[in-house]
Amino acid sequence: MTERHSNNADLLHHSGVSAYQNGDLKTALEFVLKAIKINSNVPKYYNTFGVILAQAGREQAAIKAYQKAIALNNDYGEAYSNLGNCLQKQNKYAESIEYYAKATKLNPDYVESYNNLAAALYKLGNFKAAIENCRKAIKLKDNYAEAYNTLAAALQAEQRFDEAIECYDKTVEYAPDYAEAYYSRGMLYLCNGEFAKGWDDYQWRLKTEKTKVILRYDKPWWQGENFQGKTLLVQSEQGFGDSIQFVRYLPMAKERGGTVILAEKSELIGLFQNLEGIDDLVDLRELTDVDVKYDLYIPLLNLPAIFDTKIDNIPARILYLSAKASKIAYWHDKIKTDAFKIGIAWSGNPEHANDHNRSCALKYFTRLAKIKNVKLFSLQKGSGIKQINNWPEDLELINLGQKFEDFTDTAAAIENMDLTISVDTSVAHLAGAMGKATWLLIPYESDWRWMLEREDSPWYPTIKLFRQKRHGNWDGVFQCVSEQLKILIEKQMVTNNKYSGAENDSSYNSRL
Repeated sequence: MTERHSNNADLLHHSGVSAYQNGDLKTALEFVLKAIKINSNVPKYYNTFGVILAQAGREQAAIKAYQKAIALNNDYGEAYSNLGNCLQKQNKYAESIEYYAKATKLNPDYVESYNNLAAALYKLGNFKAAIENCRKAIKLKDNYAEAYNTLAAALQAEQRFDEAIECYDKTVEYAPDYAEAYYSRGMLYLCNGEFAKGWDDYQWRLKTEKTKVILRYDKPWWQGENFQGKTLLVQSEQGFGDSIQFVRYLPMAKERGGTVILAEKSELIGLFQNLEGIDDLVDLRELTDVDVKYDLYIPLLNLPAIFDTKIDNIPARILYLSAKASKIAYWHDKIKTDAFKIGIAWSGNPEHANDHNRSCALKYFTRLAKIKNVKLFSLQKGSGIKQINNWPEDLELINLGQKFEDFTDTAAAIENMDLTISVDTSVAHLAGAMGKATWLLIPYESDWRWMLEREDSPWYPTIKLFRQKRHGNWDGVFQCVSEQLKILIEKQMVTNNKYSGAENDSSYNSRL
């Protein structure tokens, strides 16, 4: 770099932009920071600095850079929009909307800001406004793939499914490699029961930015052929619930070949130790460090497509997972009561894209705790457990989850319950896989696997679904649950007002 270049703020800024475009974030930051030190009064420098910081995952620092750019130029629409993007990444959707609105007001032709505003409105459940802003963006840029993708999601949330499919089609027409759009369209097909189309698009999940699993390409990917005398490595992906749901396919894979190895998350290793269809378990985190010998490879959630899964051939045999006898006995001693025992979970993984919709506040369960002859037991793990601190002192809630070491404890506690009531989390999947009576609370915009309008699940015969009738309305869900629970308990009461155990009533699950 020449001396003239090293002292010229504009040239340094330009070099930073070039380095950023080439993917060299470290060098880009260095150049732009030097430009700022030479001239600290140029809004564009701070905006660029913020863009690079945000790309590096340093959102909070990026926010400060954008705020400085706006302080220097209060009419800087791009900086307002970029600041909104950072806030949206932090799930601060209401705050982000203020900045997007400012950006579109300053620059009515700023097409990206309309789409970003629509995305934030969608997250807050304001689907009509999201649709309106998507259409504004598309009017300005008729081949704007991202706006069509956002529009599809908002239309889907409004349950305008045919229109949503058309918009996903438009998205991939204008952006043939848009993995998120294929993946979303696949889930919508699955939700509608169009499994053949759904599984094809669902494979695109592995190409999305949200995919965290490190895929392996050192061996051929299994396509469902017989593999006698060979070893198949099945790699877990996505969340705990996904693993619990789809390990049901491993016995089917085993039938077509020799040895099956499952690479799984450490928290599930104990639960899957005696799982039918596998010969060996490997900790997923140690997969790269352990010398695992195999001939074929497959990500776990590819299995439904390989076995041509349709509504009428879902492998839905209940009780494919079970609790350990020693732990059942241990937790039985902790749970002894004559009351109707309900295990509850109200919060999922906050990193899940739809967690703000699928999780609910613990306070809604107080309605159930007030029902006569009911005792609630928390099966909750993770950050949601903190909500117990605000549980009313005059209502009983036994916190079991804080003592769980892994899912073998969760399974044993569930085995000791008369009923499990949960939002869409791994607890519900586990209870369903164990063939236990389960009431699942799902949002208006539910996950694809729970399909549409059904009160039952083709994946888990003992699960009963309670759906929101409108976005965000958990009050209505819990009112229905409360009414059904009172009816159920009345049926289970005997003359001495004590509960007659469900384990002695073979018709229990069929009545749920």
